Amino acid sequence: MEESDMKLRIVVIAALCIGLFCSFACKQSPSNVQTAKVEDPILTVLNPLGTPPPIKLKAMAPRLDSIKGKTIYIVNDGYPGSGILLKELTAVCKEKYPDTTFVYRDKKTGMSGEDPELLKEMEEKADAMIIALGHWSVCAPGVTRQSINFEDKYTKPAVPLVVSSFVDQLTEFALTEGMPGIRIQYIRGPIWAKTAEQLRRDTVLGNNPLTGKPILDEIVEKLTMTLTAEEKRTGEINRDRGPEKFTGTADELQQLFLEKRFTDFMPIVLPTEEKVAEMLKGTSHDPDEVLGTMAPFKPSFESWTYTVKIAAINAVMAGAKPEYFPVILAIGSTGSEAISVSDNSFCVGAVINGNIRDEIGLNYSYGAMGPYAHANTVIGRAWSLLSINGGNCGKVGNTYMGVVGNPMNAINIIIAENEEDSPWDPLSVRIGRGEGMMSFPGRPAPEPAGYEKGENVITLFTGWGILSAKNWHANVWGDEMDYPQIIKDIYKIQDGTLFGTCAVLSPPIADFVKDAGFDTVEKFTKWVMEAQGNAKSDGMYIQPPGGTFTVVVTGASNNNYFSMGGMRPGQSVRIDEWR
Repeated sequence: MEESDMKLRIVVIAALCIGLFCSFACKQSPSNVQTAKVEDPILTVLNPLGTPPPIKLKAMAPRLDSIKGKTIYIVNDGYPGSGILLKELTAVCKEKYPDTTFVYRDKKTGMSGEDPELLKEMEEKADAMIIALGHWSVCAPGVTRQSINFEDKYTKPAVPLVVSSFVDQLTEFALTEGMPGIRIQYIRGPIWAKTAEQLRRDTVLGNNPLTGKPILDEIVEKLTMTLTAEEKRTGEINRDRGPEKFTGTADELQQLFLEKRFTDFMPIVLPTEEKVAEMLKGTSHDPDEVLGTMAPFKPSFESWTYTVKIAAINAVMAGAKPEYFPVILAIGSTGSEAISVSDNSFCVGAVINGNIRDEIGLNYSYGAMGPYAHANTVIGRAWSLLSINGGNCGKVGNTYMGVVGNPMNAINIIIAENEEDSPWDPLSVRIGRGEGMMSFPGRPAPEPAGYEKGENVITLFTGWGILSAKNWHANVWGDEMDYPQIIKDIYKIQDGTLFGTCAVLSPPIADFVKDAGFDTVEKFTKWVMEAQGNAKSDGMYIQPPGGTFTVVVTGASNNNYFSMGGMRPGQSVRIDEWR
C-alpha cells in the first residue's frame, strides 16, 4: 500500500471516530436529555368561611278552601309606586271577585318594619294578606319576612309581591328565614315611575314573567292550593362551613377558591397553615376568639359569625402583613360589611389616625386615596374578603344586588390622615371630643370617646363614594379662589339625606380655609351648615340638604385640589386593643 493511501485511510478512520464520539456526546448533553416531568407540589390551605347560623323551619299556614266570602287585606309597604300598583290591584280584584272583600291599607312603619296596629286589625278581621312591594334588595326580603312572620304567628296565608329580579335572592332568603315554601308572587319590574294605566295593564292584568301565567290567577292559587308535606315541615337544619382544609396544586386551589366564590375574582395569596400562623403573630388575641358577626344588611339578612383565625385567613388571602393585622381586626370587630346588598351600590371607607400610620407604611401623601401603598390597598381588600367569606356578602344576584355596581368595593377607600400637614386636630381627636359630628342642629353628638392625638384609631365610613371637587360646577377655577365658599356651595347642592357630605381636603386647601378665619374644623362645619338656615318648623329643626359635614385632611401639597362626596362616619375603634 502506498504511503498516500495509508494516510488517507487513517484520516477517514479518524473522522469516523470523531463523528461517532460527537454523536454520542450530543445525545448525552443536557439539552437533549428528556427529563422526567416534575409534578407541582400539593399544598394544604385553610377554609376562609365564617359560620352560618342554624335554620329553624316554620310550617306554612293552612290555605283557604276558597277566597269566596273571605276578607283579604292588601298592604302597601311604602316603596315608591307600590301604592299606585296596589290600588289598581284592589280595584281589579273587587271587579273580578265580587264575593270577596278586599281591604287596602298603608303600613305606617316603612318598608321593613312591622305595623303593630295593622297586624292587630288583620288578626281580627283578615283571612289572608297580600303585601307589596319587593322592589329593592332590602324591601324584597322585607315583604318576604313579613309574610313569613304573618303566616307563622297568625296561621293565615300571605302572598308577597316581588319583582322577578329577586327570585335567586329570595330562594335562599326564604330558606334562611325558615319557610322555604313561602308562596311569593313574582311580577315584572320595574314598578316605580309607571302610571296607573301601565300597572293595571302590564302587571295586575299581566303575566308572571317566570311562568307566563296570569298574575291574578296565581295569587288566588297561592292562597288556596293545599300545602305539600314539604311546606308543612318543621325542625332545624344545621349548616357547617364545609371542610377545614383543602388540598391541591397552587393552580387548582386558585381555581377552587374562585369557583366557590371565596375571592374577589382577583388572584389571592393561598392561606396555608404556615402563612396563617405567621399572620396570627400580629395579635395577642386567641385564634378561636369570636371577632364579630356580619351580614349583607343586618336588619334584613342573617348574620354569620367569624373568629380571629378566620380574619387571619382572609388577611393572608388579601396579601396583608402581620403588622397590618390589628387594623383588620379592628374593622372586623365592628361587624360592618364592606359590600352591602343594596341596589344603590354603596361603598365603604375608613380613616386611620395615630402613629400606626408610619409604623405600617400607610400612605398619606401623593395619591393618598389611591392604590399606591401596600398597606392601604390590602387592608381595604382584606375588609372586602372578610365580608365575602365571614359575612356571606357580595354573592351576585343573592347577597349583592347593586344595579350598576361600584368599583370601590374592590379595595374600598382607606385614608390615612395627613396629621403632620393639617392645620387642625385629627379626625379621631374631633370624634373623640364628640364635636362637629351632629347630622344637623338639634341632634346630640356621639358619646365622647376621648381619643388623643397619636392614639391609633380607625373610623369607618359608608356612602356613595368620593369624587374630585371639579365634578361640581360650583368649583370654578380662576386666578383667585374662595375655597371655603366653594366647599359651602357644593354642600348646598349635595343630597345628604342618607350619607351627608364628606370633604377630603389636601393640606393646601385646609390651609386656605384656616387662613379665611376657620382655625378649627368645628367653626368651619358650623358656618357651612348654617348656610341652609336651620330654622325650626313646629318645634323641629329642618335638616340641611347636605346632611352631616365631615372634614378629612390627606394627600400631598403639590397643588390645590380636593375631593367631596356622600360619605358618613360611623363607628370608631381603638386599633391597639387588637394588637
